[in-house]
Amino acid sequence: MMNIPNKMRMDDAQWQQLIRQVAEHFNNLTIMRGFQYYKQKRVGPLTYSEQQGISAVVQGSEEYEVTLSMQSLTTSHCTCPVSSVCKHMTAVLMSYAEQLERPVHAIVNAHSSTALKQTTKPVGAMSAGISSYADADEQQDMDIPDNQYSQIKERATELADLEISEWHELFHSCLRRLGTGTASTSYVQEATDELYAIKPRLSAAMDQLFELHVQLHLIRFCVPPARNSITHTPVYLSYPAQLAVDALQKDIERIFNHPLDLSGLKGNKLEQLWNRLSETSAYLRKQMMPETASMMFFTPIYRQLWLNWIVPELQGSRDMLVSEQAILDDIERNITAASSPSQSGGSVLGSAQNNESSSDRPGKAVTLPLPLILAQSWMHFHLGQDDQAWQRLIHGSSA
Repeated sequence: MMNIPNKMRMDDAQWQQLIRQVAEHFNNLTIMRGFQYYKQKRVGPLTYSEQQGISAVVQGSEEYEVTLSMQSLTTSHCTCPVSSVCKHMTAVLMSYAEQLERPVHAIVNAHSSTALKQTTKPVGAMSAGISSYADADEQQDMDIPDNQYSQIKERATELADLEISEWHELFHSCLRRLGTGTASTSYVQEATDELYAIKPRLSAAMDQLFELHVQLHLIRFCVPPARNSITHTPVYLSYPAQLAVDALQKDIERIFNHPLDLSGLKGNKLEQLWNRLSETSAYLRKQMMPETASMMFFTPIYRQLWLNWIVPELQGSRDMLVSEQAILDDIERNITAASSPSQSGGSVLGSAQNNESSSDRPGKAVTLPLPLILAQSWMHFHLGQDDQAWQRLIHGSSA
């Protein structure tokens, strides 16, 4: 239990009392927001004092100092503007639970009965845990007739020839058999089984790509848009959804740890694979552009795709890298053209990045997404343009 003083360790009865205090004094939204801070490793080292309790610095919009009183959580203190219990306190509590080697999910689920009622919604209900694909006209009857399922399986035999966007349309049609569902590890397992049931025989590399896109499709199911489209407030993952996404991300790391197997591929088959890889990059590019630093799921996968699979197989050719760089630069130009200086968030850059004098003119400043800045720097890096990559990161440091 690390360096926790004996008097600050907990037996089972004290642990259960702590959970009851959390349920009594912290609402579910505060707990979920605290869980996000805990997952993002925003909590600094914990210090223990038998007189003062547990202290830590939590990185929010700025650094906040939290002091937890374990005798009574309501007498705890945080330097953030919230005058009562806050997400920074719950994040520290979860770090404390981790050091106690107690289950963090016990704190997250302190309101489990209420949370379950909120996530168990009738068909047609939309929540952060329900697929963003579910349109109202699809909710009436989610069962697929046998003949339609046969058509799906038949369509899947052409997978290697289909574009990646068509793969995901096919996956979506296939998963209608499971109903709307909610994001959880059990749903992900069921959905994975359904998708593998329609997988045709593919080359080794296409098999790897299929496995990757199954994980991507399910992450897209579990992860809501980074911001609510109506209120524009940040969206947080439910605890079951976070567990599911954690597992999917680990699977993706495992997939990328194996080099792309191009053995036996040549001619049309090899061209097919490169088309699917290019489309995979485009798919990830589209998914990642709205992401924020606190809700970043597809951006690191884009990086891994290029670093682990695409660049090692380019054999010195720069064409695909130059093409991707041009696409990213086009995105920047489009944002620059559409943006106004009054927008906030992201990174503020001059409209002509290579013209340093433009950054001196405030009227030319625009907002660029952090994923775009990172992607541009990665392309510079892969092209051996280290100075440009570094400058990109410096200009984007505010993001």
